[in-house]
Amino acid sequence: MQQHFALTTTEAEITRRLCSGQPAQDIAKQRNVSSNTINQQIKAILSKTQTRNQTDLVSLVLRTLLTQ
Repeated sequence: MQQHFALTTTEAEITRRLCSGQPAQDIAKQRNVSSNTINQQIKAILSKTQTRNQTDLVSLVLRTLLTQ
């Protein structure tokens, strides 16, 4: 997933957590960063994956994993 979408290690971790259903606020707490930081990273992930929102992102990741 990380290589397929050219995500950084942190972006790939955030994506995995989002796909497992973790809210952004919980991810921020676990990573000891602000919610704003996570939201900015999510925006970067959405841009790199050309998705509009987190639901589209999760759908894309699942489709990609199923077709590999």
